[in-house]
Amino acid sequence: NLPRKFKISFSGCSEDCSLATINDVGFIAKKKVIDGVERRGFTVYAAGGMGAKSRVADLIEDFVPEEEALDIAEAIMILFDKYGNRKNKHKARLRFVIDKVGRDEFMRLYREELAAVKAAGPKEIDLSERNAPQKEELAGNNGIPAVKDTGFEKWRQTNVTPQKQNGYFAAKIRIPLGDISADDYRKLADIVRRFGEGTIRTTHDQNILLRWLSGEEIYPFYEALVDLGFSKPCAGGTTDILSCPGASTCNLGICLPKNFAVVLTDELEETGIPFETMPDVRIMLNGCQNACAQHPIGPIGLHGAARRGSGKMAPHYNILLGGRVEEGKTILGEEFGFVPAKKVNTLLTTFLKEYHQHREEGEDFYAYLDRRGKARMRDMVKEYPLPAYEEDKECFKDWGVDEEFSLAGLGPGECGAGILDIIEADIDDAKRFIYKAGDDISKGHLDKASEALARALGHTTKSILVTKGIEPTDEYVSVTEFEKNFIRTGLVPERFSNLKMRWARYLSELLDAEGLKKETAFMEELCSAVAELYAGMDNDMKFKGEKSAEVKKEEPKVAAPSEAKAASASGTDATMDLRGVKCPINYVKAKIKLETMTVGQTLGLLLDDGEPIRNVPTSLKNDGQEIIKMEQVGEYYDLIVKKVA
Repeated sequence: NLPRKFKISFSGCSEDCSLATINDVGFIAKKKVIDGVERRGFTVYAAGGMGAKSRVADLIEDFVPEEEALDIAEAIMILFDKYGNRKNKHKARLRFVIDKVGRDEFMRLYREELAAVKAAGPKEIDLSERNAPQKEELAGNNGIPAVKDTGFEKWRQTNVTPQKQNGYFAAKIRIPLGDISADDYRKLADIVRRFGEGTIRTTHDQNILLRWLSGEEIYPFYEALVDLGFSKPCAGGTTDILSCPGASTCNLGICLPKNFAVVLTDELEETGIPFETMPDVRIMLNGCQNACAQHPIGPIGLHGAARRGSGKMAPHYNILLGGRVEEGKTILGEEFGFVPAKKVNTLLTTFLKEYHQHREEGEDFYAYLDRRGKARMRDMVKEYPLPAYEEDKECFKDWGVDEEFSLAGLGPGECGAGILDIIEADIDDAKRFIYKAGDDISKGHLDKASEALARALGHTTKSILVTKGIEPTDEYVSVTEFEKNFIRTGLVPERFSNLKMRWARYLSELLDAEGLKKETAFMEELCSAVAELYAGMDNDMKFKGEKSAEVKKEEPKVAAPSEAKAASASGTDATMDLRGVKCPINYVKAKIKLETMTVGQTLGLLLDDGEPIRNVPTSLKNDGQEIIKMEQVGEYYDLIVKKVA
């Protein structure tokens, strides 16, 4: 009955391999001398997590004895149960509670709940070790016998680490993309039974770990892996790319990261760069912004997105650098911008070649980023814009597929996610043209600056019109509809009115340098105002302060009486002919129409086959509405929706 997920993590040391500093509750094992006695216990972190809005956990207890860990976890869970958001699933995690109430109030609530839990009485906790192998330390034998096998030596260097128990080692088995067949798993089980402790652990980097290998077992274990085909080195390294499945299976996935990961891995391995000397460089690749592949904490993190160009959508990745996890050093990656998916492989390969060439002696990846890498990446992102469709049609396809990119790849019922991506794409494009205008002015290219301002105004005004079910055909329509739906309704301040006059002025190319500078500043303000409005949009695509009755909505096309009667013989309270209307605009039009209706009324919809009938009904169901009829009529579908919510 909790509002949503509640994740608890334990790490054995400050390296924080189990991500305690990025989870809802995280415990990091410590020892501390208290009253002359060494005690075992934990440092405790809370309210972290990854997703579209990631957050590093806060330190809430510097040290607590191990027997108090359960009380603390229960207290934080109760706090989440009481104050977590149950209305909005996108904010139903503990990290949003602390962001809402502030750290001081969060700590007060935590102390209050902890006192209540302790007052209820102590709990019986069994702290004995579980499944500890009966091993003795191999005194004087802490090495691995030398073997003349270059493949083994590279594998040992990157995949094997000594345990703290003298003479024993842990070995990682690299599982490319985290995929292994059931048949291979059975064969691997046969190998594991013969070595170490006879058990395996799966790791959060999509690999497998085997412990308690003696030095003499390492090479025979490696040979067994060679026979099975799982002896690749660099487990957890640069070429071992962490990837989620993306749009291949996930409704939220936008891009196909696993397809891209295969291409990128091959290209990186062909460079000849000694990645074994770069243990702190890891690539984390996500199909959307929801962080299943942990891109916010990746040294190099990427998440998929859709961006518009030449009137079409194209797959992109947002580039992040500098994320890491380690107690006291955990930090989220810094965003550097969106690059077309078909260009990211070249960008990253070039970037890592430069890191290899320009890193100074003893310099790690994070020091390189601060010294040179971040500035270089900012420049590189600008070098890979989305080309025109006619120039490079491949950029409008994702990796591993022949058909052009479409938001249909989001999967059934995810129209809302597609809307967000359209808005963000237009806002990003507007910012890009505003920057271009300023650059053109500084170079004296006033005609190009005027054109850039006109494009910026078009993208800015078009961005959030999708929330009203409006898909403008040109910039003039964008500006006109924006004034009617957002400025006249008070959602955007009145000082941004007369946009049609400004748009015409930009196209006239009559403004001098000073005039263009003033207009560039104006466009920066307008774009910021729209971005702020979008940031406050709720799950129903309503904006802060908006009231449905006060906003004049564009009336959608309604089916002719004869057509409506034929389409919905059972009769409905309203009908809409959405044939020929693209996703997700058809969903938005239906959603807006339902908002004008009362609970219990029915709406008849005519939808095209394909993407519309796959997405729209499920999206409306996700909104809480009821689908009471869906029937194919020739080449289109007749849908009846009952308003429930």
